[in-house]
Amino acid sequence: IQQFFQVGYTEQNDISYSQGDAKNSIFISAQDAYRTTVVPNDKNIRNAFSVRGHRTYGMFSADYSVGYTKSYVSTYNSGTTNGLGGINGISGSYVTNAGAQDLYSEILQLPAFLNLSTVKNPNNSLYGNVNDFYDAYAINPYWIIDNSRREINKDVLLSQLKLKLEPSKWLDVSYQISDNFGINQERDTQAEVDFSQYGLSDYFSAGNVPSGFAGTGKAPGQVADYYSYGDGTTNPFPGYSRIQGDAILDLHHKFLTDLSTSLIVGNSIRQQYLKEMGSYSNDL
Repeated sequence: IQQFFQVGYTEQNDISYSQGDAKNSIFISAQDAYRTTVVPNDKNIRNAFSVRGHRTYGMFSADYSVGYTKSYVSTYNSGTTNGLGGINGISGSYVTNAGAQDLYSEILQLPAFLNLSTVKNPNNSLYGNVNDFYDAYAINPYWIIDNSRREINKDVLLSQLKLKLEPSKWLDVSYQISDNFGINQERDTQAEVDFSQYGLSDYFSAGNVPSGFAGTGKAPGQVADYYSYGDGTTNPFPGYSRIQGDAILDLHHKFLTDLSTSLIVGNSIRQQYLKEMGSYSNDL
């Protein structure tokens, strides 16, 4: 079993630049991260870029920040629920007559003496193909990582701008606008499997996997597409994109020695939006 898994690693590169004083400053950063897991072919790529700073011009000041993140994930199908709440993702295995529906279950059924290097190519190896696999009740785990995949692309943008005006000692005027937008796109796919007459005949009368498809001679391909426009999250459901503006008028004045007054008037407007689309077909 250990032969199947690999050592996962993470490589992360960061660069940043900053300059400024008490009145003016700027900070720029960028990050690139690449991660693999213990499962072959799985990877996670993340790129991020951000800028933030502060500027002062006499009675006027401004604070700003912008951050953009793009991430990509490629992994095997595990059958877990995808971003579209309530619609299940595609399981890794096309097995219908056994409980082994995911990658790990398939691996656990392999005999301990099996040299996995002999079945790494499920299309060309003698005992690794779909019609004559070692285990009558499981499928080649290498078929899953090659032909049953989930691809996820995410783009997230966060930004904020705060403007402040102090025309006198007793008056402050400020306005802040912030937003977060995100797009999440997912696609689960599983390739069609065409069985030979030998595989369908179940020569050893074991109730093998191909015999479960004797009616059509094939396991149909599947695809599930999901798209959401919101804040880019899916844990477990997507959040709303948001634009929010906050205006504040702060009046404060001190009369005599121990008499002070203040009046704060504010206004906040928020707009939220979320759109989800999903499609699924299991008979391609």
